Amino acid sequence: MANVINLKKAYEEFEIGEKTYKLYLTDEKIKKWSKDFDTLGDKALSVDEDKENIDESRDMAMQLFDLLFGEGSGSEIYEMCGESTYVLMDVFRQIVPYMEKKVDELKELEVRKYTE
Repeated sequence: MANVINLKKAYEEFEIGEKTYKLYLTDEKIKKWSKDFDTLGDKALSVDEDKENIDESRDMAMQLFDLLFGEGSGSEIYEMCGESTYVLMDVFRQIVPYMEKKVDELKELEVRKYTE
C-alpha cells in the first residue's frame, strides 16, 4: 500500500469584502513580494502614523495589494473600503501578520539550506 502525501496549496486565499483574492506562493512570487513587502510595508505603516501623508499611505498600500494579489487589486480593495484610507490600512494591518510569518518561514528555509 502506498503512503499518501498531502500537498499544500500553492496559494492562500484572502476574503476581502465580497471578493476572494489569491496570494500565489510560487518561488518566483515569494521572492518578489518578500523583498518588496519589507520595504513598502514598513513605509506604508510608518506613513499611516502621520495623518498628513494620507495620500502617500493609501498609494503604498494599494501598490502592496497590487504586488500581492495582482495588478488592479489595490484599486478594487480601496473602492470596497469606501475609498477610505483608514479602512484600507485596517485591511492591510490584518494581512501583515500573515505576510511576516511567510517571509520569516522563507528566511528560515534559507538559513537551514546553509547550516545543514
